[in-house]
Amino acid sequence: VGSEMCIRDSCGGSYGHSSTCISLTTGATEWSSHQLPSSVGWGLSSMVLGDRIFYIGGYSSSTSYSATYTTLPLSSSPTLTPVPNLSYKGRYQCVVKLSPTTFVITGGYKSGQLSTVTLYNTEKQSETPLSSLSSPRYVHSCISLQQGGKMWLIVTGGWDGSNILATTQRLDITANTWEDLGDMNYIIVWAN
Repeated sequence: VGSEMCIRDSCGGSYGHSSTCISLTTGATEWSSHQLPSSVGWGLSSMVLGDRIFYIGGYSSSTSYSATYTTLPLSSSPTLTPVPNLSYKGRYQCVVKLSPTTFVITGGYKSGQLSTVTLYNTEKQSETPLSSLSSPRYVHSCISLQQGGKMWLIVTGGWDGSNILATTQRLDITANTWEDLGDMNYIIVWAN
């Protein structure tokens, strides 16, 4: 697919409760508007994996949303389908693609800061809990990196409920062990 770009902050927004999503197809000169069937809330993460766009988390009033997806290319009124067997409900998490069929959800907020790390496999429709972050955090950054024959998940910055964090840690996905990489020179939040 890869020919359509969806703008996350326009699919629900940061503090808006909009159910409108906009996208730009490669080669097009006009943005397209898409009306989702229900609000996806704010504080959500979105990502494209294969021919689907996933909406992870989100919050509106007192409702935490479950993960949903829709297929690409987006129609004018896409249908949201619950992601099977994915229990995560929260907001301000960081989500990163590991492979064409897997992604990881780190941290977030739901009645408090979360330290959970969850691997989801779209082919097997299964979630696997991974080792927790050393400290709970939300509004943090994360990336995946393949180096030296290993797949790494790197998490940095964020907010623990009291402090803006400068800490950085990496997870060896295969060994499921975290390593502290020390503090950054700067503290970072909202840098997804």
